[in-house]
Amino acid sequence: MNKLSPTEAGPPRYQTYLITCWQERDEIAATTTWRFRLETPRSGQHWIYTTLEEVMTAIQIELTSPS
Repeated sequence: MNKLSPTEAGPPRYQTYLITCWQERDEIAATTTWRFRLETPRSGQHWIYTTLEEVMTAIQIELTSPS
């Protein structure tokens, strides 16, 4: 097995995310919906999602894309 030392591999790649979750209530329809805000603190970019699956898909795409 050929392992690279940290200096040979370069600095580690990492990403930090802030996920905010909240519920929105519709009193007329008597429903509650979760909403999710995914933010990258480094850039300040953020996105709003309506399902947790969408949030996880966005993170997976981001982490598997070439840097």
